[in-house]
Amino acid sequence: MNLNALYRKARSIRRFTKEPVSDEALKTILENCRIASCGRNAQTLTYVVVKSPEKVSAMHHLLKWAAALPDGKGTPADDQYPPLYLVIIQHQKGGLTDIDAGIAANTIMTSATDLGLASCIFASHNPVKVSELLTLKEEENPRLVIALGHPACESTIVDMQDNNINYTMDDNAHFYVPKRALKDIVEIK
Repeated sequence: MNLNALYRKARSIRRFTKEPVSDEALKTILENCRIASCGRNAQTLTYVVVKSPEKVSAMHHLLKWAAALPDGKGTPADDQYPPLYLVIIQHQKGGLTDIDAGIAANTIMTSATDLGLASCIFASHNPVKVSELLTLKEEENPRLVIALGHPACESTIVDMQDNNINYTMDDNAHFYVPKRALKDIVEIK
């Protein structure tokens, strides 16, 4: 898949099958994170793989699923949650660590998509409870949580209408995500 096609396909997926993620795929994703760019080459991020069924189940309820949809409509059914989560851990705040976390999240999402997997990046989570669940140290900040698994739905880019950024979901749990036109986001001087 070429890079343009990869970016069009690498969308937030919020419904997953129960098929496990292979250790080989997980290692590839984490290796891509290891070698990804970061500010000043500081390499301040680490990663926690949440794979045990008990911790995965507990993690489901510490995340806000599809917050833009009404009445919890975006929350998966019990059999549609992902089989694992990756948590991006910051060991210091400030500087470039938020940018580095974004680069890492994008690396995870595009790597997963390239491997035929799906992901969803969560900034909307309860960091205190995530830290407790994972018994993180005080200086470890769970900055982003990423759901990872095999897709059970689709997410499609659509042209934005009337500056409405809200994504929608149809009866098959397929998401439609509006994006602004290129002419509306680029200025050439």
